[in-house]
Amino acid sequence: GKSVELRELVNEFDEYISFNLAQEKEKDVIDTDYLAQKLFEDFSDDLELSGIDFNVNNLAGNVEICVNQKKLKRVFSNIFSNCEKHFEKELKKINVDIFCYL
Repeated sequence: GKSVELRELVNEFDEYISFNLAQEKEKDVIDTDYLAQKLFEDFSDDLELSGIDFNVNNLAGNVEICVNQKKLKRVFSNIFSNCEKHFEKELKKINVDIFCYL
């Protein structure tokens, strides 16, 4: 257990360092419809193979956002990977709801 916690801490530190590198700060303007579509396309097949019901709902309308797509994909990949590892129930479901607060 301790080694897993230490590995996660090192990974978080690595992400923090890499997040602050200049070449990683490139951002794109995308809209939330594209984000929802891309998340579903990138992750639905693998999650379905793991027996996970996966849905992405864009509740923000079609709003433009400025993001680093590579980093955002990595964040979601880490979240979904952790979900897969720690599901305890037979019914496995992940819902991603996209909101916009102005």
